[in-house]
Amino acid sequence: MLTWNLQCPKCNKRRTYQVDVCICKASEVELPNCDVCDTKMEIDVSGLKGRRRVRK
Repeated sequence: MLTWNLQCPKCNKRRTYQVDVCICKASEVELPNCDVCDTKMEIDVSGLKGRRRVRK
């Protein structure tokens, strides 16, 4: 089971997408279209950036 955070490049709507495939077949999975504007959604990588809080 793979879980991706997707984001629409046009309207910025976000959604979580789960597929039941092996990780080696992940590149073959077709990403869905946005429910609002029917644009192909993209994988949201902004959540992968580390947000460390610097403590003084």
